[in-house]
Amino acid sequence: MKPQKLTMSAFGPYAGKTEIDFTRLGDQGLYLITGDTGAGKTTIFDAITFALYGEASGEVRQSGMLRSKYAADDVRTEVELAFLYQGKQYTVRRNPEYLRPKERGSGFTLQKGDAQLIFPDDRPPVTKSKDVTKTVTELIGLNCQQFRQIAMIAQGDFQKLLLAGTEQRSEIFRQIFHTGIYQEIQIRLRDAAKNCWKEYDELRRSISQHLSGAAFLENGEFYGEWKELEKSGFEGKAVRGMELLKRQLLQDEKEQEALQLSLEELDGRMHQLDLQLGKIHQSARARQELMLKAEEKTQLWPQLEQAKKALVQARQAAEVCTDLKEKAREAREGLKLFEEDSVQRGLAAKKEREIAESRQAADAQKKRQGQIEGELEEKRVQLEALKNVGEDKQRLEHSLEELLRQKKELEQRGREFEKTEEQLLKKQKEYLAQLQRRDVEREGYASLERQFLDAQAGLLAQRLKEGEKCPVCGSLHHPQPARVCGEIPDKAVLEHRKNELSRAEALTERLSADAGFLKERLEQLQAELELQLALTGQARPAAFAEPTAPAPAAFTEPTDAASASLADRIRIRQEKLNAQITSRQEKLRENIALAQRRDLLERQIPELEKQRKTLENGCQNTELSLARLQTELEQLQKQIGARQEVLRGQSRDALEAQIGGLEATAQRLEREKEGAQERYLACQTKLERLNAAIEALTAQAGGTEEDDEARLQKQRAVLAEQKKAFNQKQAELFSQIRQNRQILLQVEKKQELLERTEKRYVQLRALSDTAGGTLAGKRKIELETYIQMTYFDRILRRANLRLLTMSGGQYELKRQEEGDNKGKAGLELDVIDHYNGSVRSVRTLSGGESFQASLSLALGLSDEIQASAGGIRLDTMFVDEGFGSLDEDSLNQAMKALEGLAEGQRTVGIISHVAELKDRIDRKIIVTKKRGASGVGSSVIVEGAV
Repeated sequence: MKPQKLTMSAFGPYAGKTEIDFTRLGDQGLYLITGDTGAGKTTIFDAITFALYGEASGEVRQSGMLRSKYAADDVRTEVELAFLYQGKQYTVRRNPEYLRPKERGSGFTLQKGDAQLIFPDDRPPVTKSKDVTKTVTELIGLNCQQFRQIAMIAQGDFQKLLLAGTEQRSEIFRQIFHTGIYQEIQIRLRDAAKNCWKEYDELRRSISQHLSGAAFLENGEFYGEWKELEKSGFEGKAVRGMELLKRQLLQDEKEQEALQLSLEELDGRMHQLDLQLGKIHQSARARQELMLKAEEKTQLWPQLEQAKKALVQARQAAEVCTDLKEKAREAREGLKLFEEDSVQRGLAAKKEREIAESRQAADAQKKRQGQIEGELEEKRVQLEALKNVGEDKQRLEHSLEELLRQKKELEQRGREFEKTEEQLLKKQKEYLAQLQRRDVEREGYASLERQFLDAQAGLLAQRLKEGEKCPVCGSLHHPQPARVCGEIPDKAVLEHRKNELSRAEALTERLSADAGFLKERLEQLQAELELQLALTGQARPAAFAEPTAPAPAAFTEPTDAASASLADRIRIRQEKLNAQITSRQEKLRENIALAQRRDLLERQIPELEKQRKTLENGCQNTELSLARLQTELEQLQKQIGARQEVLRGQSRDALEAQIGGLEATAQRLEREKEGAQERYLACQTKLERLNAAIEALTAQAGGTEEDDEARLQKQRAVLAEQKKAFNQKQAELFSQIRQNRQILLQVEKKQELLERTEKRYVQLRALSDTAGGTLAGKRKIELETYIQMTYFDRILRRANLRLLTMSGGQYELKRQEEGDNKGKAGLELDVIDHYNGSVRSVRTLSGGESFQASLSLALGLSDEIQASAGGIRLDTMFVDEGFGSLDEDSLNQAMKALEGLAEGQRTVGIISHVAELKDRIDRKIIVTKKRGASGVGSSVIVEGAV
């Protein structure tokens, strides 16, 4: 970045508008910024920094304090900077926020800060302060703080870069060398390790929680040790807890198997007792049920005989059912004829309705066909009448275009005529005024010329002597020589008056020629208008006569009668043209409407013809359908007549009543037969079941032996109590085993995950500690700092080339490689003293030595920035003070280093009061603080410009 032109208005000590053209200082080399104390030398860099970033160059100067206290209220505070970057020129304008007087009324109002960045190409400018600052930062690659530290070794601040710690240098290098990606890697590794630790810790606590839910019997072998582990939360002893859980499970499963064998033995013994008790109970129940079944069988015999007799009677009565069904079938065949007759009568009525509807449809179609034929004839007649509409439209359009052309031409010529007439009148007035001035000049010159000639005659007469010839008339006697009267005009004055007269005459002639040209143009326009009016039927009145010849000076004003007559005829012609245009437009609209009507008829006629054809086909189809329906109706009527002959004398209701009676009697007799048969079968089946039950109960009651039931019941009760106790113990043991087995499965599953997570955590923790510089016993060098150390070493190599020159080979900067393990390290700085071979902190350098070191470091950083892949270029630098602390030799060495720095296309501005520098550096920006009647303010002068 190289400034080209800086413009400051009401900025700092500069009350008015001040411009500094840096291009006058050349493309490379040193230049001095010098002047009075407080005049505004550093303000120049403040203005550059403010224009780029909206901030001043120092921490003391704030952007809101930049309004000049010497400026008038109506002067706007603003900075404009034109600068080059990579061969292209950009312009940035910016004003701070400040209070200004109100434009209306009294008091002050807040002028808001604003900015604008103009690109060298066609891109639209960037506006708004924040957007401009962001764009400049992206363009140059430095923010405001970095720009101040790199481009300006500022008064009072030049040691900050030299004495900055690792944290501050890391922030600067991150933006300059784009090392933020390595910081992002550090953060991601740290977050990943933290998240992995959370996952690991959660798994460990989950396993302990699961183990604490395991069940152990108080009198068990492992109960005591388990309780101790449970109290410690299984911290670090989860594996031992799992071992105890597994051994307890094995012990419980063995005990469960032993309980199962005991239960099976008890079940066998109880089963034998149940069989003996069952036989005793079954024999007693069989004897009781046998008595009941025998009594029930005795009562069933009379019911069986009665059911058998009723069944025989019902079968005899049902023998007539076949005859009844046959008679009902014959009667139903006769009923079908009545149903068929009713159906055919309905079909005949339907055919009659369809015939009536078809006749109505045929009549409607014929009527519609007649209407369409009438519409077709009418529309054909209309279409024939409109066949020439297109030709009329073209004629009307051509006529309308011609009228519009005439109107436009007449309006243009009328306006030009009026304008030319106004110009002519104006030019005539100018001519008359100039004519009077020329006459005054002519009279004045003639009077002055006479005085001059008279004075010349008097001077000549003063040299005449009696007896000598007069050089004018040759006379030897001079009775009345001319005398010099009054003041003699100077010849130069006479020549000046003569020139003035020539210019007045020339101007008069030019005005006369201009007026004559306008007069001719006015007459030409008048003739063109007369011709146009005559051709369009608005001839000039006979009373109007053309002028026979123009006035000699061509300034005769046109007669009012002629102008008024021409204007009236133009107005009348315009009114007629407007009326004709309106008429043509109305006729054209009518013609367009007729054309649209014709197009509509051309579309409607084919559609109507299509409808007529469709109706013709429909009429034919309707006639065919009507004939078919009539034939079908006649056939139905014949069938109905024939069936009436068959049914004559019969009644449908009588047949339906006969069928109902026959079918009802047959159904009743069959139901009675079925009911009798069912009752007989039910009695017979019940008897068979009773016989079978009596036989089985006789066998059960007679085959049992007496036994002591009380003894067996007592034995079974003892066994049942034993089984209940075993079952309760087995349930408790089963629940404990199931619970412990589930816990063991969950813990084993999470134990595998815990081992994997722990391994991953160890790896991530190692990577995070390495990248974050937190390894135990190691210096706290982060990954980003490690990368930045490479850049820093290159910067120091470039800086030492200059520091060795400035210090006469005594000092060399070195990155501190050792130190404590407490704070962030890697970018600390030491200095090597080659005179005594010691290495010490840069903070031990004296004021002049610190200036040399900080200047070298800043120059080395600038070189590395421009040589790095970032592409950042700073082709200008400012050095503010510091040279006063150098002796003569150190000053020579510093100047030698700065001259080497300014080689190529770089410029270095030195802000200093040191007198030796004024003699060494030819190109200067001199800032002067002035006090005068107009107020206080600083000014700038560029000296020694190339």
